Amino acid sequence: RRSRDFAVPLDETSMATSRSKILALSVLLTGAMLFFKLAGDELHSRQVSTSDVHSGTETIAVLVLTSRSHKTQRDSIRQSWAKGHSNVYFVIGDRDCLTPPNYRTSPVVCMPDLQKRIPTLDILAWQAELRKIEGEINAELQQNRQDMWLVNMEDSYRGLARKLKLAYERAIIETDASWFLKVDDDTYVDVPLTTKILQDAKFGQNRFVANSFRPGAVLRAGKWAEHAFDEDIYPSYPHGAGHAITRDLATYVSLHKNSLFEYQGEDVSMGIWIHQGPLEVDFISSVAFEGHDGNCENASRAVIGHDISHKKMLSCKHFRDIEGISRNVPIMRASAR
Repeated sequence: RRSRDFAVPLDETSMATSRSKILALSVLLTGAMLFFKLAGDELHSRQVSTSDVHSGTETIAVLVLTSRSHKTQRDSIRQSWAKGHSNVYFVIGDRDCLTPPNYRTSPVVCMPDLQKRIPTLDILAWQAELRKIEGEINAELQQNRQDMWLVNMEDSYRGLARKLKLAYERAIIETDASWFLKVDDDTYVDVPLTTKILQDAKFGQNRFVANSFRPGAVLRAGKWAEHAFDEDIYPSYPHGAGHAITRDLATYVSLHKNSLFEYQGEDVSMGIWIHQGPLEVDFISSVAFEGHDGNCENASRAVIGHDISHKKMLSCKHFRDIEGISRNVPIMRASAR
């Protein structure tokens, strides 16, 4: 793994009756969701915007990892920073968890807590919620089929590492992009500035750009509890509002998706996969990939997070497009490992 010190310009009823109902629901929903997935795949057509083509190749594909129920967040992005760009894709699991959140071992995983009995009313309420979400997804596909990628997985927070692998796999098939930028659906991206930054990042093969790369403590409880990684400290992993990797690195992840273990989060998983793998990777830290201050008025920031509200999405879009900002040149430096 290389580490270099130089700079370049930078422009995820009874128990028996209840279980019978759940099983029946599972069969019905699985069939319905498979239908919608196939329909969505059939409707999906590959498009490459001329504004995002450079010498016949897309420079960047923006992969937004988003939950099935987050239509509001997706629409906020469509109305703001993704407007006019056909290289922004929302990556969504093609089915929901059938177990109500309060009856799982944790709300962030899809694993039923076998110590809890699910009351019939709660089962019916969750079924209704799933029907609502599925209907919204279907309608959204009809209106925005080009920017929605349904991938083969159960949608849950703890499934972000898998979603990232499937996002890279789909992006390699569907686009000619040289770079893949991963962000969450509460992040603002200045697509033209990010494109220019990555175009100018000439660091060779297997490039990895983030705000910073550093080790982190392994938590054993809470939302980010890690139950698979035995050490107390994670190896260096990407920090910031998003990260970008080159096509060759994404290809490695895609080709090895079945053997790369999925840890609690997509960012720490990427760090571990690379740390334990055979690749020589250039780790590039950039102030443009901001951490968490949410300041879209800073001209050196291109990827800005987190918790950007709908109102702020529109405000950032207005400020950058109407008011204009000075395109100062941020600096990217290779990170020490």
